[in-house]
Amino acid sequence: MRILLVGRNAGIGGGTTYLRNLIPALQQRGSHCEVMTRNGSALPILKQVADRTWWLPPVSWWAAAQAEKIIRNQKIGLVNALTTGAARHLLAACQRTNTPLIITVLTRTSLSRCKAAANYAHAIVALNRETLKHLKENHRQFADKLYLSSKPLLLPTLTPTPRTDTVTATYMARLTRTKGPYALALIEAWPRLVSSVGNLKLVIIGNGRLLYQARRKAAQVNRQLQSRCIQVPGAVLDPEPILANTDILLGAGYTALQGLAWGCAVIAIGYAGLFGLLTPENIEEAIAANFGDTAAHWPQVDSQLLAEQILAAHQQLAKPRDWTKPVLDQHFNPARIAEDLEGLFAEAIHSKQAQANSPSISSCS
Repeated sequence: MRILLVGRNAGIGGGTTYLRNLIPALQQRGSHCEVMTRNGSALPILKQVADRTWWLPPVSWWAAAQAEKIIRNQKIGLVNALTTGAARHLLAACQRTNTPLIITVLTRTSLSRCKAAANYAHAIVALNRETLKHLKENHRQFADKLYLSSKPLLLPTLTPTPRTDTVTATYMARLTRTKGPYALALIEAWPRLVSSVGNLKLVIIGNGRLLYQARRKAAQVNRQLQSRCIQVPGAVLDPEPILANTDILLGAGYTALQGLAWGCAVIAIGYAGLFGLLTPENIEEAIAANFGDTAAHWPQVDSQLLAEQILAAHQQLAKPRDWTKPVLDQHFNPARIAEDLEGLFAEAIHSKQAQANSPSISSCS
């Protein structure tokens, strides 16, 4: 099976991580995977795993023309668009080459701007139940095309650093207007947390318009506490060394998953707000909510609420978290997800071939 996977860009984030984790699993099953995307800091990672990478032009007609050449020359059998914008850009190429299209929705979004592509698509794949529910409620005309999959997760390759007297909490997310304020609220909460817990360190990972503000606020708190207990290094391409030294992780989506895989106490927080500390009792609900990116218990988040969650997570550090591995294997095993998607892709190819081979029906007047 020859697949063209199309993303918006190769920046650090969930879309790139999804491709990085899924492509090797598809290749192990014999699929040939090419990627079409725009430049970004994580492009070298995609080049390492994909059979070939192509640049995605920013204009629809240009992107469609380029994609049509790739589909014909590389004998692509299926196009998998990872954003609604990518689906819109490549629709014409798929139509002209009679190539089946699958749209994967990485997080809760609207299909209103890509209705033509959604009409053409064989399936629209959601990666968690809350996204699936959102699409069903807001786009009922596509209900028969909706398909539930999951995010493939690669297990850690490093060994976690032995725990020391210093407890490290890491917040990992884009420092944008949606998730950046959580970082600022964490920094604000740190003096009272240090007074309660003692040796406590905060690391904030991410890039965005609030990065400078977060660094300035962290410097102020560090001067107040006379300690470099808050570090704001910005974006990192490889988070594993940081995760290996993290005790408490705050984030959503893939960040929360990686925290679970590393044995961290995880506080799920994302676009929708604060979901809270993950436990065996709420993990299934958290998975459905994409760990705070699509649903949350507290839509409004402040420094006091975050401080309470940090203290609760701190109390849980001594407890075993062996419950996480069975959960990760059940829901996020790359081999199992690739096998499931391969069946969907094969079904889409067969359906398109059947349509092409069926005799056209004309009406007589």
